Amino acid sequence: MREWHETITLRDGSEVRLDGANMVGGRITATYPGDGQAVIVANAGDYVYPYDVRFDRPADRLYVATGGLAGGLVTRYFLFEYDLHERRLVAKRRVNQRDLPVMCPDTRVK
Repeated sequence: MREWHETITLRDGSEVRLDGANMVGGRITATYPGDGQAVIVANAGDYVYPYDVRFDRPADRLYVATGGLAGGLVTRYFLFEYDLHERRLVAKRRVNQRDLPVMCPDTRVK
């Protein structure tokens, strides 16, 4: 099982704690230690779990690729783009797995 537990620093020097796992109920959450707010960055639903997480430092954007059997029946892949500075979901798109980059070899947020 892949898990993510990282604290990253945004452009303005503030920190964000990222946590998540590739498992039932799997999602990626961001917690802002400055005010204690926690937000769900990516939650694709039943049986569709995060499997890769990447951070675009210059843009303060987090990208989360998810995949699995939606409703336990059909394989689905989604890509989430989240603006960590503005604390908002920018995009959630259903994608083909072949269009996603090769998975990072470890679970550190890149």
